[in-house]
Amino acid sequence: MLWTPLLAAALGLLIVTAPLFYNSRWTLPAPPLGVFDASDIILLAVVVVLYPVLALVESVTVAAVINAVLILAAVGDLLHPSIRRRWIRLAVLAAVGVAVTGIALGHPAGTYGWLLTDLLLLAVVVSVAVAWAQQGATLTHMAFLAGFLVLYDVVATTLTAFMGDLLDHLSTMPLGFVFTLPGADGTAYLGVGDALILALVPVITQQTRGTRRALAAAGAMFLALLGGVAISAAAPGIPIPLMITLGPATICLYVLDRRRRRPRPASATTPPFPRTMLLLAHDVSCARSNNVRENSRG
Repeated sequence: MLWTPLLAAALGLLIVTAPLFYNSRWTLPAPPLGVFDASDIILLAVVVVLYPVLALVESVTVAAVINAVLILAAVGDLLHPSIRRRWIRLAVLAAVGVAVTGIALGHPAGTYGWLLTDLLLLAVVVSVAVAWAQQGATLTHMAFLAGFLVLYDVVATTLTAFMGDLLDHLSTMPLGFVFTLPGADGTAYLGVGDALILALVPVITQQTRGTRRALAAAGAMFLALLGGVAISAAAPGIPIPLMITLGPATICLYVLDRRRRRPRPASATTPPFPRTMLLLAHDVSCARSNNVRENSRG
């Protein structure tokens, strides 16, 4: 798989920072689904396994229509809190709808049609990442999801030709859920699943630990992306999934977060109440010794 490093770096930077910017300014309308929990991770794992199979067997037209609806829903969610005037929001959504319809019907927007598709997919990634973070997703959830995706991608990419066939199919399909990175030596692709992991870890850290730690997490995930790009560029004839670097980075950030939250041992600090009692006992003993000395003198 050939990569274009500059485009990959620019796209990765947008993916890790755009959700942070949006999450710091606006709150998405919460769907009536409750709080994000472990059952959602199980459901996501099932979707990850079934979606590629369905994408290969379903018709291109049906897949394009489904993807168009998902993109419009994601863009609508992003516009609702960020643009207060309803007519402006509807006008922007209508323009996006025209562009999405044109791409779905097989009419790309000129030479840079891939850029428009990538921006639309970026809106989907930002919408999903911010929604999950604001609904209670944690780094624990992401660590389990990343661990599963590492195993799945290694099997589907390196041990079988399944993932390669899927990327080839999605790249030729209108509104296929894959980022396109054209270059002089070929075209590289970034799956939406990898992009979601890349975006989720920083924005969840921001939601639970603050912006300062979120920026550190964003930097770590960005470096993990660059590491995956470097490995892919060094072995152009070998399909290498990005999750081999994004997955361990996610798990390491989870472990570091757990270590920071771990309470200090009881021996490291003396609780206030026992310390007060020890001081009081010391004062009492000193007072008694003074009394004994005075009595002995008398």
